Amino acid sequence: MAASAAEQPSRDDLVPSLAGIPNVSLEYYPVSGRTAADVSSAIYAKGLVGEDGKRVDSLSRTDIRWRWKESGGDHCVPLDPMVELHATIILPRLVEEARLPAETRVRWYRYVEALGRHEAGHVRSSYMLVDAVREAIAHSSCAKADAAAAAVAAAFQERDAEYDRATDHGRNQGAIFP
Repeated sequence: MAASAAEQPSRDDLVPSLAGIPNVSLEYYPVSGRTAADVSSAIYAKGLVGEDGKRVDSLSRTDIRWRWKESGGDHCVPLDPMVELHATIILPRLVEEARLPAETRVRWYRYVEALGRHEAGHVRSSYMLVDAVREAIAHSSCAKADAAAAAVAAAFQERDAEYDRATDHGRNQGAIFP
């Protein structure tokens, strides 16, 4: 992402990280300030909280849904499992950019780029869940398909939590401001 002081990062900037993943939207929450410390305080004041209860600067929310047709008969098996993932990445957006010194804005855009890459990592991980859930349903009975899909989803949630632990919510990937 090559954001200049005049550009706000957009979904197009994250496209390389999200290539081939449908149903991803990007939302922003506004932050402002005259100094980097002011902007950091504004981020903290927004109160975003991750799955582990820690305060975070950005979030990814994913929603996975599944359904299938039933074969009928005494030994019902799921047919044609359909699995969809919808994801939203939530990032801070600097308003009143001119209030910050130019070098602070450059640091800001590097930080938001790193946040975006981190959140895209969450979405990529969740997207891998789609095939795993589809397989779990396909290899189950109708009576156990929901439980099989939910078990796969729970395992991926732990993997997602480990990603945050390993990256310190993106800090180890450069998402540090100021």
